[in-house]
Amino acid sequence: MSVALLGAAAVTRQMPTQLADVRVERSSKAIDLASGVLGALPNGQAPVLSCEQARTIAAQAREQLVSAPAALNAPAFALYLGDWLDPYGLWSAAPDAPIQATIDHLAADLATELDSSQPSQCGSFLKVGGEVKRWVDSLAVQYETANTWAGADPSVLSLSVFEGEKVTRPARDLTQTLASHAKTFRQLAGPSADGLVATAAARYFPNLTVEAWQRVVLSAAVRAYVQSIDPHGAWSPREEEGSLYESELAATPPPRLWERISATSFGIRIESGALSPFIDGDVVLTLAGVSAGGLPLEQAEVLGSQAASGRARAAATIWREGKVVALEVPLALSTVPTVPPELEVERIPYGSGEVLLITIHDVREDLGQSLATAMLKARSDRSFFGVVLDLRGNGGGDPDGASDALGLFMPGVPLFPMRRRGASVPAEHASVPPFVDQWRGPVATLVDAETASAAEMLAGALMAYDRGPSIGEHTFGKGCVQEYFPDQVGVGSMRLTTMLYAMPDGRAVQKVGIHPTFAFSFGASAGESEAQLGRAPEAWTGPDVRVPSSLRTPRSRWKGSGGKVGPCSDQAVCGALMALDEGEKRVATALHR
Repeated sequence: MSVALLGAAAVTRQMPTQLADVRVERSSKAIDLASGVLGALPNGQAPVLSCEQARTIAAQAREQLVSAPAALNAPAFALYLGDWLDPYGLWSAAPDAPIQATIDHLAADLATELDSSQPSQCGSFLKVGGEVKRWVDSLAVQYETANTWAGADPSVLSLSVFEGEKVTRPARDLTQTLASHAKTFRQLAGPSADGLVATAAARYFPNLTVEAWQRVVLSAAVRAYVQSIDPHGAWSPREEEGSLYESELAATPPPRLWERISATSFGIRIESGALSPFIDGDVVLTLAGVSAGGLPLEQAEVLGSQAASGRARAAATIWREGKVVALEVPLALSTVPTVPPELEVERIPYGSGEVLLITIHDVREDLGQSLATAMLKARSDRSFFGVVLDLRGNGGGDPDGASDALGLFMPGVPLFPMRRRGASVPAEHASVPPFVDQWRGPVATLVDAETASAAEMLAGALMAYDRGPSIGEHTFGKGCVQEYFPDQVGVGSMRLTTMLYAMPDGRAVQKVGIHPTFAFSFGASAGESEAQLGRAPEAWTGPDVRVPSSLRTPRSRWKGSGGKVGPCSDQAVCGALMALDEGEKRVATALHR
């Protein structure tokens, strides 16, 4: 089991665009699992579950949530099911596919069979499986008998032919394109293309029995089920477990062969961040003995991580400049240390001195060390008066990173009370870094509507201890905690919301967010918030865990700027610093009355 905090469902589909930017958070306990190289070697086959396995996993999810879930919303569950069932836009998501209509019609029965503790053979899922078989078999016939051809233009084999979140292309049109590209590939590559084409076709148009399709539908249903009862939850099979985690938040992320990929007809195109010997634009045809054609992107990402880590034999074949090229990926990649990016630091004139603006895009596991390094480096250059942490747009990250960062400003203080289902959880403490790393001067944070989760922890804890004010807009309001579990049938892993946390003074965060000390509009329109998420846990107010000794020392307050602020590379920051200046004047006046 591993602990995590999630800003949003990181790899679930059909989620609002706003939530896609809210980062997964986890403690260092989860990094071993989050390396992106765990699980079975991907095989490109659709994940499957038996009726009993699916119902067991669903029951496990219900039992381990922070609060008992309400009855399943059948229409939402059906929508997620149709989406998870179809990795290509061929089986259920395409506008001409009849499967979603069948799923919608049977939604209540499907939900009941998965949600119930009564004996069941999942007959409704068998009906859906029969419909999927009839549809996919008809596409397979079309693929085999298609007589169109795109010509011998090698560039068509590098095209990303599949759509993203929203599918608008008819499946029969896509089938025709795949058939045409198969002829082009065979024409250009000769016999070496035959096996790759056949493997991809078997993934796009599987020749399965109705019972086998039922198991595919049940696997997709479990993913949809967990997502339906927990907006931050997910289940993944062993071949795709790496999709549950964001390993780049680790202090030493695992090596990767690429940053961004897309699916072509018979391979995986590297869009950006290719690691030598690959280059951007290469189409990976095989990697570590696995054909990439028709490989779901979740599995492709895991395969790339396994190859880069040295856990998989890393021979590859690629399509480059109209030719099939063999490559060998050096196993030494797994020993190359990943250098974390330095924090962005800007000195801003403020009154007779300067303040240090440190931009934090996400809360990495090593944020405490990175922040200490940035401040020490700045102090070795010349002094500054105060520190401003820019948390705008920061969707979260690693809670241990937040605790270590808070220790620089408030060493050793009790932090966040937590509640599990039916039980409280002892609050952890901020770290106690070396004396030279600690900052005793003024500190403040900039926040907006996209400041979430571990970033809210940073701003909220500084406020709770009156250590430093926040300036900006009402934050996202993510105050729930996720944990990772192996599922009870041993075929995958789950991420579930199992705890709630509050600020050190007991103030709720979940669905409430943080009201900044001094309001200032940064001009961006507010997007989604935790309070708008269906099935998100309700707000929880915790106990005040602060101890008197941590409240006795008054904070270092911000001195007046005399109206002299800036220039700033972002003019909104200068405006926020002026708002800080005016707000602190009001506080000082009130204290002297």
